[in-house]
Amino acid sequence: MNQVPSTPVARFLARLYSFRDDEDRASLAKLRRAVANPGIDFNVFAIIGRSLPTDLKPHQIDVYLLVACLFALHDKEGGEGSIGTAAQLLHNSLENGQDSLDMRFAALLNCSWEDLSHHLRHLVSHLKFHEIPINYSRLLADLLNWDRDDRRVQRQWASNYWQSEVHENNSDNTTQTINSLQENEQ
Repeated sequence: MNQVPSTPVARFLARLYSFRDDEDRASLAKLRRAVANPGIDFNVFAIIGRSLPTDLKPHQIDVYLLVACLFALHDKEGGEGSIGTAAQLLHNSLENGQDSLDMRFAALLNCSWEDLSHHLRHLVSHLKFHEIPINYSRLLADLLNWDRDDRRVQRQWASNYWQSEVHENNSDNTTQTINSLQENEQ
């Protein structure tokens, strides 16, 4: 017997997962087409409008719509941590292009809300290609706080991306290079 999710966010996410689980390709395709401007394409409202929590402010509705469209691009949920953590996993999986990813991720962190869907769309597409899951519940919560004056979300994503195993690996590589240079000098 299926249990009804208890929170509005859980019900919203369960609705998104049902599109994938029920193989509702038409709805997912409409959401994917709307990802550039989810708040403007009213097909998105027709698909998920009844799943939105009540009493949302317009900006909050835009966040829910964006998350629905991003889910349609990459429906592998279950990631740990923030989108910064997922991007860090992507960085580790790349054989080359890490510098490009670093620049794109910095641009994402520095962008305004108006440009966010563009930057996230590209990152989510890369995560899909490398089969890295996304924590959609966390992404939704983070995006609801994107425009905070303290930029808490952006700082957390940056920390998850740059203060992690990526830099530890880079430090190890640097140490190995220095050690091998010293051995060659002897």
